[in-house]
Amino acid sequence: MYSDLKIAKLPPKLPERGILTKPGVRGYPGLDDAQALLLGVLLNPPVDLGEHILDLTAQNGAVALYLTEPQITLAERSRAALEVLQRQFMDDPRVTVQAALPLEMTGEFDTVLAVLPADKGNEAVREYLQAAFARTKPGGLCLIAGDKDKGFERYFKWFKAAFGEGEVLERHKGMRVAGFIKENAEAQIEAARTHQYTFEGLQITSLPGVFSAGKVDDASQLLLSHLPSPAGKQVLDIGAGAGVLGLRCAQLGAEVTLLEEDLAAVRSIEINARDAGLKVTALHSDVGSALPEQAQFDLVVMNPPFHVGTDVILEVAEEFIRVAYQHVRAGGEVWVVANQFLPYEPLMQKHGKVQLVIKNKSYKVLRGIRERN
Repeated sequence: MYSDLKIAKLPPKLPERGILTKPGVRGYPGLDDAQALLLGVLLNPPVDLGEHILDLTAQNGAVALYLTEPQITLAERSRAALEVLQRQFMDDPRVTVQAALPLEMTGEFDTVLAVLPADKGNEAVREYLQAAFARTKPGGLCLIAGDKDKGFERYFKWFKAAFGEGEVLERHKGMRVAGFIKENAEAQIEAARTHQYTFEGLQITSLPGVFSAGKVDDASQLLLSHLPSPAGKQVLDIGAGAGVLGLRCAQLGAEVTLLEEDLAAVRSIEINARDAGLKVTALHSDVGSALPEQAQFDLVVMNPPFHVGTDVILEVAEEFIRVAYQHVRAGGEVWVVANQFLPYEPLMQKHGKVQLVIKNKSYKVLRGIRERN
């Protein structure tokens, strides 16, 4: 089952710790490569880590399982990762787990850690720089990890300019770990920018790191251009991003619930609904984990992700489809837009008829009808 927790596969150099993971967590079924390299550095740190540590990208919480003495705060925006963290550390008084974006964190820490989310773009990395600098106490340590092929050298320069002193501590293949001592009490750090655009009369704001931040992605636009009017229907948007599909349905008269795994996307949906004067329900959810079991809808729309970070993890999209059919009424419809090569038709056919609505060079739109019992 998608929701089942598993023991992560660890690199040979790391001693076993029984670290939990699941589909949807970066690095699944093992550890993210950058996180694994960071752990190697933490086992022999360049300086004393101090008594209070903040991990801004906790993922599955491996850091807290290897560092057994300090008080550790684990921050995460991913609902899938939070499901793991809450289970892993429910009885550990050293560890505090927070569902938070980096700039929502408060306090000062002796050491701040971050695996840079370069796959989410420069503005997401800039947000982590702002947060890391603000949360590291004067004289404290900041450790970052990332991929040389995804801009790490550029980001290293950003952090060094802010902190005042830093060096690359470890290299392995394309991964890098760098450390910085906070010499400056203040620094000129360019604020992370949000993206805004207008679509069908909706003002869409996307916070840093949210999918397709600068415009409506082509796949979602293709689905919307062929979707019949949802007016008067109860609609579920799974993996909503900044909310374009669901908010457009609400604009056309539907009652809409939007599910999103990324907390930044949930915050974006809330901003966009408020700006449009639309009343919707936005839930921070690991696919369908936040939905009441009995919730039922007339129509489900989705543009499922098949990457977690840069890894292809089809289990996530498969869970999207399972949840869609679990929560659509008999005779209700499930509309899916996907890349041409993704094999979603057999998964949908288990529940009823599937029609190819439209396809182009890149995408296809599928319409599934749940069979009546």
